[in-house]
Amino acid sequence: MTIRSACVAATLAAGLLATPVAAATLFRLFGDANGDFTLPSPLVPSQSPNAYAAVFDTPASLNGSPSRIDLYFYVQASGGGFDLQDTSDPDVFFQFAGPALFSGPTSNPAFGVGTYQLTDFGGGNGRYTLVISNVPEPASWALLIAGFGLTGAGLRQRRHAAIIPDQGRS
Repeated sequence: MTIRSACVAATLAAGLLATPVAAATLFRLFGDANGDFTLPSPLVPSQSPNAYAAVFDTPASLNGSPSRIDLYFYVQASGGGFDLQDTSDPDVFFQFAGPALFSGPTSNPAFGVGTYQLTDFGGGNGRYTLVISNVPEPASWALLIAGFGLTGAGLRQRRHAAIIPDQGRS
């Protein structure tokens, strides 16, 4: 195996095995109300008593309009789910019932990536879907793209290897 082949194999293996580091966690809400907001990762809550982790003054989009919201994420022992309050409009307040959306202590919550089905906390008819996903940091994307570029360049070089005919020997 040549050094070039070993480098290509190592680059490909590293690219496939590498896990991108999450720079943020994206939340998308669909249903009777629609919205999305992003929280930094790791999250340092504004408040973190034993029952919930609170994050205040978070930029968001609610039903297509930019706003700022306060969030309260509850542990499973407190019923799970979360509350969302629009800070500029006190009439916009949602209480979502469902599973706990994070694991770990409330002082350092780790949100579970996935899709969650939620309902109105007070037993209303509202049905919601919350999708939580990680947003990789830009350095992870750059490393991934560079790895694919180097792998492609190595494979291209290999394809253009010249065949030298045997001259003078019969």
